[in-house]
Amino acid sequence: MFSKPSNILSLIPYRYSNENKYATNFYTTTLKKHNIVTSKLVGLIDFYEGIEEGNFYIKGEPICRINYLSILYIIRMEKTGVIVKIYPQQSACIEYGTPLFLIETE
Repeated sequence: MFSKPSNILSLIPYRYSNENKYATNFYTTTLKKHNIVTSKLVGLIDFYEGIEEGNFYIKGEPICRINYLSILYIIRMEKTGVIVKIYPQQSACIEYGTPLFLIETE
């Protein structure tokens, strides 16, 4: 149904997400209990207030939104865990396949 990107991420196991299916891909990494969220849209990213590296967030909590053609796609946490790394800066223009977050899960 959905194809994997043709870059290095195609070598990483892919998990289809119903929650963020239009906006992101969710991958496992070689680090134990870590996942990476990548963008499926081109647009501007806007983080919600208080979203910082090292903070704990629960599954389903909104963490950012992507503005694509004046439509806002809300990105929510896929699993309960800690955001280890936020890759793009606030209001940055992101492309397809851009890593957004590295998440450490329980």
